[in-house]
Amino acid sequence: MNYKKHYIKLMRKAENRKLPKLSYKEEHHIFPVSIFGKNKTLVELTAREHFVAHLLLWKYYQKKYGNKNEKTKKMLNAVWYMTHIDNKKINSKIYETLKINKAIIMSEQMSGENHPMKKEEHRIKISGENHYLFGKKQKREIVDKYIEAHQHQAVAILCIDDETR
Repeated sequence: MNYKKHYIKLMRKAENRKLPKLSYKEEHHIFPVSIFGKNKTLVELTAREHFVAHLLLWKYYQKKYGNKNEKTKKMLNAVWYMTHIDNKKINSKIYETLKINKAIIMSEQMSGENHPMKKEEHRIKISGENHYLFGKKQKREIVDKYIEAHQHQAVAILCIDDETR
């Protein structure tokens, strides 16, 4: 089997389409970071495609370099972590189901009345004197970086002194 050909075909398919906004998707580096270093060659894959992509990469490196090569070992590590959950070996369908269900559960936990900010004890814990930054002064650079990073949100500014308030 030509693993490289199938991997390239999968990556081209992913590059030429846009997954629906509400569907579960995972970002994947076309050129693995563990081998090629940091890069911006990302595509969006379904959970199952992501699983298959890593499997194809491992098989490609195994065939090309053998089992003792460092690249092969790195790709095997990725597949290992994707296929072993709670000491149970899984396949691509199970992986996809787990990832989608986890995303649904996390979404439900963070929505509506379940959202931590909706719970009174959480609001008390993070407000006023209970807040971990209460009474601490921050450097202007830190405050500016925080504001810049959270411009899209309503941000409570941590002031350096009373004059800035």
